[in-house]
Amino acid sequence: MSTVFSRRSFLKYTAVTAVAVAGTSLLGGCSGSGAETAIQTTYPSDNVVLKVKSTLETLEYDPTDGHATFTIHIVNGRKNPIVVSPNRFAVKAYDKNNNCIANIFVGSTQGSLNAALAPGDTNPISRGKECICTVIASGLPKVTVNTENPEDTECPIASLRIIYTPDTEYNEYTANWIISPDTAVPALG
Repeated sequence: MSTVFSRRSFLKYTAVTAVAVAGTSLLGGCSGSGAETAIQTTYPSDNVVLKVKSTLETLEYDPTDGHATFTIHIVNGRKNPIVVSPNRFAVKAYDKNNNCIANIFVGSTQGSLNAALAPGDTNPISRGKECICTVIASGLPKVTVNTENPEDTECPIASLRIIYTPDTEYNEYTANWIISPDTAVPALG
């Protein structure tokens, strides 16, 4: 069986195919390209993800005991309420070669993470409401001290990545801060 195309039919099908091919290129934005991750490199600084504004206000890091404490101010701009809980946060540590050397989250085997709302703040956070959350991550790599020369110490962490996921249903959308521990306020001890 043979099919005969007229010039008119050929041009019509060619145009339909061209539109279909061009249309597929519009879907490239749905591929998880990373544009859904907001990243800041200083603090205090704001990220807005899923209409939730989060501001990293403070960061304390103690390299001698492997603890990082930070406060995040959260404002819900979404129609639906959000829950602020420990499982919405993670802390990663990277060495000078950008290798991940610690990944701290709820249930992590490398350390522990806890988050608490400021007194008076309650869950869930309704639209237009705000809260302050303090997060403590422990189990980060500690400073190594050279026993031959105690003043020769080295911190294995070159950067800390603080991750906040406003809605775990859409966990690909995260607010991130990548901070050098040198800029963190030393923890009072």
